[in-house]
Amino acid sequence: MPADVILNKNIIFIFSLIVFIIIVFSLIISYLVFYHRYKTLLNKYDQLLKVKRSENVKHGQTWEQFVPFAKDFPFSKNDFKFIGQPIDGIVFGSDNISFIEIKTGSAGLNIKQREIKNLVEDKKVKWVEIRH
Repeated sequence: MPADVILNKNIIFIFSLIVFIIIVFSLIISYLVFYHRYKTLLNKYDQLLKVKRSENVKHGQTWEQFVPFAKDFPFSKNDFKFIGQPIDGIVFGSDNISFIEIKTGSAGLNIKQREIKNLVEDKKVKWVEIRH
C-alpha cells in the first residue's frame, strides 16, 4: 500500500476517534446538566408539595371549627364540644356520647385517631371521677 493511503486511513481514524470522544463528552455533559436540572426541579416540587400539604392541614383545621354550624351537621351545635386534638370534638347527646372527627377531601384518620375509634367501637371507654 502506498504511504499516502496509510496516512489517509490514519487521519480518518484519528478524526473519527476525535469526533467519537467529542460526542461522548457532549453526552456526559448533557446528562450532568439534565440531572442537575432534574434534581433542582425535584427539590422545588418537594418544597411546593410540603407547602400545599401544610395549607391543606390549616384549611382543614379552620373548616373543622365551622362544620357544627352547617345545616347538614347531624347533631345540635350546642351539644358539640370542640377539642381539636387528637379528635375534633365530642357531642353530648341526651341518650349517647359521640366522638366526632371531621375530615375534608380524601383525608383519612391518623394512627391515634384510628386507635381511639377502635377503643370506642370495642367499648373500652371508662368513666373516671376524680375528687380533690
